[in-house]
Amino acid sequence: MSKGSLKLEHGIAYRYFKAMKREFQPYFSRFRAAGSIRRRNTMVGDIDIVAQLKPGQSSLAVMNHLRGLGVDPWGGYLQLNFIVRETKVNIFVCTSKHMGAMMKFATGPGGYNIGYRTKAKSMGMILSQYGLKKGNNLIADTERGIYQAFGKPWKHPSQRGR
Repeated sequence: MSKGSLKLEHGIAYRYFKAMKREFQPYFSRFRAAGSIRRRNTMVGDIDIVAQLKPGQSSLAVMNHLRGLGVDPWGGYLQLNFIVRETKVNIFVCTSKHMGAMMKFATGPGGYNIGYRTKAKSMGMILSQYGLKKGNNLIADTERGIYQAFGKPWKHPSQRGR
């Protein structure tokens, strides 16, 4: 089995997430499960997290902390990646302003997000992890606001892509 390819039962993946939340508490003010954990998939292929750094903290400090734990992280300021117990972890770092849009982006699933980005483009807008924009105008920066801008009711993550 290659590194990062182990699938975990949801409960085990969620326990890993909770342990990471405790471990990284000194660095992040907000630390939220996203991806297949948030969608409540039975099996989780990787652990996706959306996090906001505390004032005075940096992604570099988090990477150095991981190295001190014997973990070899990669990525940069906005996305930290590493392998824990053969499971890939992705931490998407954002500001409080972008937390809602980043949660939609990181929760996915991928094809579902592509569909919404395609729809936005057909309407002359751009949807990204930073929000829904038309030109320089921010239309929505929360999950609910993005759905509302498309004339759709908010959809629970467990129902997305189904």
